Amino acid sequence: MNSLPRLLLIGPLPISGDVIGGTKVSFASMVAELKATGRYQVLVRNTSRRQPALGRLGRFVNNLAVLTLVALRILAPGKKPVAAVFNTSSGGALKAGWLLWACCKLRRIPLVIRVFGGDLDLFFKSANPFVRLLARRTLLRADLLLLQTNDLCETFKSARRLRHWPTTRELSAPPSNGAERALQFVFIGQLRREKGLAEALEAAESLPQGGQLWIYGPSMPGFNIKESIKDERCFYGGALSSQQVPLVLSRFDALIFPSYHKGEGMPGILVEALQSGLPVISTRWRALPEIIKHEENGLLIEPGDSSELAAAMNRLATEPELFSRLRLGALSSGELYRASRWASKLCGWIDELQSPKDMSSRREAPHGHGEAA
Repeated sequence: MNSLPRLLLIGPLPISGDVIGGTKVSFASMVAELKATGRYQVLVRNTSRRQPALGRLGRFVNNLAVLTLVALRILAPGKKPVAAVFNTSSGGALKAGWLLWACCKLRRIPLVIRVFGGDLDLFFKSANPFVRLLARRTLLRADLLLLQTNDLCETFKSARRLRHWPTTRELSAPPSNGAERALQFVFIGQLRREKGLAEALEAAESLPQGGQLWIYGPSMPGFNIKESIKDERCFYGGALSSQQVPLVLSRFDALIFPSYHKGEGMPGILVEALQSGLPVISTRWRALPEIIKHEENGLLIEPGDSSELAAAMNRLATEPELFSRLRLGALSSGELYRASRWASKLCGWIDELQSPKDMSSRREAPHGHGEAA
């Protein structure tokens, strides 16, 4: 019989035939790392569900069924877990956080809510007054609220108990390919226009001889990558599974991420690139500068500016000293986002929840560079 304390993890795991997003990859990483600690009997309630060609009512019923099963799991009689950890998107936090909060209160189970993404502020502002009030009384009063960016921590600093939890990964940096400058550039992510793909394709037209841009990711409505590629230096490599990403990154010199997507938080691909030793060219957009530091581990450009993106790519292609320095900076900063490191922190925070004196209105201030005390 397993004598370890039980820990209930609730969230979406990657499933076959589904578009894999950061929330699912992040939750899968959390599950694996918490199991690896050996400190808990980890119980997982997977909230992923296929959404076939359903109308709005069908999707509502599908989501309600999953949420009901989660609530019943929390309320089921028997040995209580030491905590329930709910990993969710911003929309899911507002829609379902209140119910899980109520269920955990009824059973006196500490509730940890980890919101993935950088758009909780946008969802909160656009919600109707009743939803915002409900969130203040429940979501923001969770026993522990984990937010991804420092900006969000500042916005929701009135939360009962708040900690900064950045995107994490556990990649092993591959051997250096020996490149002295960047000629092989890569973009990995969902293929949306607001990810800066049109600007990326235009910027790649000015790459020096031997320069290439490869684009990987699932096609999303509104942008056709195959029709958009016009230059012989640009290629589309298809969608990748999370397991394929490290090997693909090892084939390139630098990552570009010229996003101006309104919900951008701290994309996992940036962490994976840094841990693989790839400098990142990104935009001064929302929380992206929290992880990409200009001329330390990458270069920052203005959103939507293809000429500035082209200039940044050419700097990495023609300035070996800069490229070498940024590669070292990438590897160094990537260590701050090791999944194992943050799993250990989470275990400590969960342990604190078992002590009544630590259930008071404690809040931890935001911390830079993905670090927390």
